[in-house]
Formats: sequence, structure tokens, C-alpha cells
Amino acid sequence: MTKTQQANYPYFGMGSNNAVVSLYVIHPELLAMDDVSKRGRPFLFYVGSHFQDKSGREIADGFDSSNPLYPYVGKVKELTDLLNGRCDGFTAEWLKVKPALQMYDKLPERVLINGEEVETKNLSSGWVPFSFGVGHEYEHKRFKETNGRNVRLDLDEFKAVLGQYEVQKAAREAREATLGYRLQRFFGRGLER
Repeated sequence: MTKTQQANYPYFGMGSNNAVVSLYVIHPELLAMDDVSKRGRPFLFYVGSHFQDKSGREIADGFDSSNPLYPYVGKVKELTDLLNGRCDGFTAEWLKVKPALQMYDKLPERVLINGEEVETKNLSSGWVPFSFGVGHEYEHKRFKETNGRNVRLDLDEFKAVLGQYEVQKAAREAREATLGYRLQRFFGRGLER
């Protein structure tokens, strides 16, 4: 696993507009385990009050009703499941979930992911695809041109990666909490394994 310089980076970057939330994976260690081809692309969640009878993956978005697009991976429940305990206080209050236990450290301008230096501005943006307004037609065009690869549709696969990451993180935190580890750290020996 690639080590970060600070242990408490945020998991996600987020944007919202109208009834759509875009969620970008930005944590360097999590990205090191994730599919590199999906980096910088958002998961889209429909958070509006319409379509209560449909799952997020069944909500169509399109100008052409004969060829609808399905860019959403979930609705509010799936979003809150992902962000519960993994977001700042403002987002936690908005979604009525638990905030992260500690304040997150700001990501530096560049991070190292699997030996590759990546500018953090390429990991997320404030843009919320499919949220109507300026650019909505462009997002439809891009979705069709890329066969849906301008957004992430692999939420279940990502949840498996997130679970693996959190198991590794918990094991590391347990190891770092031991007296032996703290003594090694104090005396500066045997930290890198």
C-alpha cells in the first residue's frame, strides 16, 4: 500500500447541483487500490424527491426518450451509506449521518499514487454532470461518446475496494497503537515494513 504523508486525508470530494450529487474518490491510498482508469470521474447520485419508486440505476436522464441514459449509481440512501463516518460536519449535518471522527487534513497540490505523482486538481472538480443547466446537453453527448465512461457506474466494485482499504487501515491503526510500535517510532527503527 502506498503511504501518504498525512494519515487523515478525506475519502471523497463532492459537488451538488439541483437533484444531483457528484462524488469523486480523492484519498491517495484508496486510489492506489482502485481502478486507475476511473480516476477523476464521479459517481452520480440522484437526491431529488421524484422517482421514489425507482433505484438510482433505473432513473433515466435524456433528451431523447427513445434512447435514455442511466448515469446514476444510487439515491440518497446509497450516498449516506458511503459518507456515514467519512465526511466533514457540514456534509454530515446535511445528510443526517455521522461525521468523521477527526477533521480531515487538506490534500497537498500533488500526491503520490502507486509511484505516480498526480496533481490533486485532477482527482475531482466542482462540476456536477447531468445536473441540468449549462453543459447538460454536452454531458449527454459525452456519455454516449464514451459509452458511459465519463462517469463511474461501478459502485459495487468500488465498495469492495473501500472495504479492503478500511480493513488495511484498521490493521495499520491497531499496529500503530501498540507500545512496541510507539517505542520503535520514538527510537527511529524498524518503521518501514
